[in-house]
Amino acid sequence: MNNRFFMLVAGLLVLGTGACVRKNRAQEIFHATAAQTESTPSAEDSGMSAYRLLGKSIREGDAGLWFSLQSKNRLAQATDDQKAEMRKQFVARPGIQYVPLAARAVGPHAAVSGRLDGTETKSYEAADYVLEDDAWKVEEENFSENPVDPRALYALVPPSNGDVHTIEFALAAHPLRRVRLEVFQRRRYCWKMQATRDESFLYVRFEAKAPLTNTGLEVYEDKSRPGAPVNSGVPSAWPMMKIKISTGDRSQAVYELQAGDVIQTKSTFDKNGKANSNRFFVLYHLILWDQANHVVFENNSSDTFTQLINAQDRFIDLKVPLQSLGLVNGQAPQIRIEEANFGGTNSPLRSRALSAAMSWPEAPAYVGRCSR
Repeated sequence: MNNRFFMLVAGLLVLGTGACVRKNRAQEIFHATAAQTESTPSAEDSGMSAYRLLGKSIREGDAGLWFSLQSKNRLAQATDDQKAEMRKQFVARPGIQYVPLAARAVGPHAAVSGRLDGTETKSYEAADYVLEDDAWKVEEENFSENPVDPRALYALVPPSNGDVHTIEFALAAHPLRRVRLEVFQRRRYCWKMQATRDESFLYVRFEAKAPLTNTGLEVYEDKSRPGAPVNSGVPSAWPMMKIKISTGDRSQAVYELQAGDVIQTKSTFDKNGKANSNRFFVLYHLILWDQANHVVFENNSSDTFTQLINAQDRFIDLKVPLQSLGLVNGQAPQIRIEEANFGGTNSPLRSRALSAAMSWPEAPAYVGRCSR
């Protein structure tokens, strides 16, 4: 029995209590997709209209309307018995208002950031949509206590070439500066970073000295150490990196980028729907902050649509939409990447940073110390 969908809808039915609001934390991930055409105002307007209809269904207690607005994939997560139970519990919440704030639509996918009025606590969400039978259908909803950053929409629905341009494609097109292998293999260095860019993305590749744990692999608690964190088996942690963008007026925008492994916990349920145990799986997580320490976007290697982070063999590959970095209309300023926690004029590690500005198509490389 799939209880995830049932529990999600049960949360929607008590929106008036604020029970569905989740904390804005590293594990909250938005889901999206690469698309195939450029964003159009009419598609964005229709996405916002679909979002308002979603609020109407909650406000009026119209289960039929609510179900008609869900994607086939989302509906498939619930059994017929669960859907029947949801319909019984679907009651009107007259005070609820779904207020669309911004939208982005590219090809068959869209994202709407919204505000939920009429709840006891402030609520915001990012709703992901797919186009089915010429209508927008809800694929995923993620709730937060904080508004969705407008720049996150470009990560939720990336540029139109996002399904074509992979880091392998970019690195082949723009050869890398190589770091001598013997330097990287020294014990004190556990990872290497390489980066390049094209007109749409900044691509970053981290390389570990040993193979990484596969995304989605189940791992287990150490029963001999009750309460101890579950070990992902990933051999090395990656540091936080700074992305520095220099514009023509000599100003500089600074972002911080963090990638690494996280443990996803999934509960198992008995026949009565009560959680009775936990299972643990390895995922890889990407988060981008701006200079004000505000989260721009997050992404996860388990996302079914757009994967801006992917792990395989010894590599973690990242894609950062340039529009999420504030670069629009084909801007091509200099981009520098360096380790956030090291640096300084006399630091030996700083000398290995991407001190030379990365003007496309250059692809510098960088090595870093062990942290595990």
